[in-house]
Amino acid sequence: METVTVKGMMCDHCRAAVRRLLEGYPGVTRVEQAGPDAFAVEGGPLPETLAQDLAELGYGLAP
Repeated sequence: METVTVKGMMCDHCRAAVRRLLEGYPGVTRVEQAGPDAFAVEGGPLPETLAQDLAELGYGLAP
């Protein structure tokens, strides 16, 4: 599993939007909350456009 840490999520609505984004990528088979600002993602690989996709939702990809 790969951990994705996201900046800017403030509520459950934010987390749900990011979760839907991650679940929509081809090859992703499971997404679990791994903390208040992180998700564990199984499958993939995650696309190179992940940071851009998050930015379009108003969030940032943490290093």
